[in-house]
Amino acid sequence: MLNPYQNIQSALQTAPKTWLITGVAGFIGSNLLETLLKLDQRVIGLDNFATGHQRNLDEVQTNGTASGAHRTLCGSI
Repeated sequence: MLNPYQNIQSALQTAPKTWLITGVAGFIGSNLLETLLKLDQRVIGLDNFATGHQRNLDEVQTNGTASGAHRTLCGSI
């Protein structure tokens, strides 16, 4: 019998989804990014680096779970 977390993992691996993480360079965002990528999910991450750090994303890339394009978005809404 699977626990609730294992049920979610199984469901995500069976039917991958695309996720948007805002604040991806922060502590919580980068850990969520790493977890979703390990489950073979597609992730779009946004961060303005006001409080997040590039090193958090570098750690995910170092672990071999992330790759992708990086763009800087500036401006106000």
